[in-house]
Amino acid sequence: MSKQKPSEKARKLISDIPSDWLEKANWYEENKSWLEKSAVLAFKILRTLREKSISQIEFAKMIDVSPQYVSKILKGKENLTLKTIDSIEKCLGITLQNIDTPSPVCLTEIP
Repeated sequence: MSKQKPSEKARKLISDIPSDWLEKANWYEENKSWLEKSAVLAFKILRTLREKSISQIEFAKMIDVSPQYVSKILKGKENLTLKTIDSIEKCLGITLQNIDTPSPVCLTEIP
């Protein structure tokens, strides 16, 4: 049995596939603001589902999306549209985001 040099041992441990950790880290840093908000929404949704004993599959049917999409939502890594947020709020009877909407009179006053 021959002894391997430490550098030879190290080469065996190195993957031939390049790592994308830096790109992922940069992406998370660039998207940190909405990811944090998405995580808060995910927690509110998950808590409500548990309180109401609604499964993820049932919830997916209620808001007309796939169970895989619900999984992404509940991981807090999905950039939800206002339409989806509205659907979730109506379906669960909760408020996820408060957006102050001006009255129709105010809209006509905007130049």
